[in-house]
Amino acid sequence: NLDGTYPPGIGAFATPMPKWLLHITASIFLHQDAAFLHHQEKILAERGYTATSGSRDDYVDKVYTPNAADKNIITFRRWLRSRAGGGVPWPRGTEELPKRSRKGEVYDVYHSHVKDCVYCTGALKNARRARVGAFAASALCVALRPQIGLAAALGGAIASAGVGGALGKLIGMFYTYEFSHADND
Repeated sequence: NLDGTYPPGIGAFATPMPKWLLHITASIFLHQDAAFLHHQEKILAERGYTATSGSRDDYVDKVYTPNAADKNIITFRRWLRSRAGGGVPWPRGTEELPKRSRKGEVYDVYHSHVKDCVYCTGALKNARRARVGAFAASALCVALRPQIGLAAALGGAIASAGVGGALGKLIGMFYTYEFSHADND
């Protein structure tokens, strides 16, 4: 909701977290089918399917939908064609679908979201600063070895470098989050 509260029933399932973290971790779920959906849309276009208002094309004639769960998709596609103007309102003079994208473009989080999101751009800036701070703390631990001892210096340097490395992984999620079903054990 606009006031930052969850609708009744949803709040029980939502873990309170910063908005930027919710945005970035959404990619973990949303990107699972991104490549599949991108290429499926291209295949439909190659078969002549156009989702424009008044079109005689029927989605079910172009795809195989064996499951009862597919009924919702079919209903949505029919509603989209008959009641919502047919599809995505692309700007005049552009082709209906953009050219087939490379994998990196399909999974690009930065250009599709982060650069335009106040929460995520702020979090990315802070994560970069924290990573620099973590590596600086690691170097400082090494420099202070004579004063704090070998064990403390080594432990502090390793811990700080580990935090810096983890922040690097987090920063990467602000740019791309690739998902491969083949690698999902």
